Amino acid sequence: MRYQDKKYWYFLLLWIFPVCLLVVGCAVDNSGSVASTTETNHIPLETVVSSIIAVTASPTTSLLPTTPSALSPVPIVLPVTTMLPQEAEDALQDLLKTNGNCTGKCLAGIYPDEMTMQEGVDQMAQWSMLSVDEDNDGRTFVHVVPPALSDKQIRINLVLILRQQIIDGVSFYIPRRIDGAEFVDADVWLANRETWEAFQLDNLLKAYGTPSFVGFFMETRGTEGESIAYTLDIQYEQMNLKIGIGGLAHRNGQDVIICPSKDPHSLGIDINPERPLREIQQFSPITWQALTGSDLQTFHHTFTNESSSDGCVVITLSKIIELDPYFR
Repeated sequence: MRYQDKKYWYFLLLWIFPVCLLVVGCAVDNSGSVASTTETNHIPLETVVSSIIAVTASPTTSLLPTTPSALSPVPIVLPVTTMLPQEAEDALQDLLKTNGNCTGKCLAGIYPDEMTMQEGVDQMAQWSMLSVDEDNDGRTFVHVVPPALSDKQIRINLVLILRQQIIDGVSFYIPRRIDGAEFVDADVWLANRETWEAFQLDNLLKAYGTPSFVGFFMETRGTEGESIAYTLDIQYEQMNLKIGIGGLAHRNGQDVIICPSKDPHSLGIDINPERPLREIQQFSPITWQALTGSDLQTFHHTFTNESSSDGCVVITLSKIIELDPYFR
């Protein structure tokens, strides 16, 4: 072959070889692009939640799928609960009576610092059927789906909060009556003193001990200010736990009588609340010490005294105004 011909084929091969590499590389990139697109298609939350039941891991459990977001990979197994409505109501009545036999930093039998996510979910499943949703901050919420406690006119709200492979928090609320009223009637609380034993104020204080902070927020109700609504904030900073009682106090002239054990009220308990406890305290400007002149040990004794489990505190409107100039 002549030198000129060799030179021609040499340059032709140099041109064809990189073109072939480019074609192969494009094919690989296109393949990876297709796979990536498939994995990152948006999945509506409704589809994720409804598929929980469809993906069966065993005859008694369902696998909870993870969403495409890297913020919340929650590999938990959601137990399939086959409770009948009456069975779920009975289980919730047991929760109200025992609080899952909690001691220390615990709520509904869930110990967030000691349990895995799966153990927390399994504990939740004892109380009712479960539902799951997520938010944009990477948190997964596991809720009990309770039946209406029709004879008690209340609903229970129990939520397990998961984030980054740990139990981030637990919340329990008896927020309001089924008919939409703000507070559960006093006679309902009193009639269920034994059946709701674990969530009576005296037993909550016995289970959790002397609090680190007790404060009140108060406001008048009615056109003439004939009633006083209050929020009692009880905090345990070491356990990062708070109890909130919203109640309706009795008025007797200038006296205000607060009986959180038996007033019409609602109840909430949070472990690891979203806001820091110190920040929450600013919304309760009237502290127990300033209001009564006594310490927190006295608060604990006042509402756990066996001889007077319906402890009450009598204060005056002038004292409330002195401690909270914004009281209206």
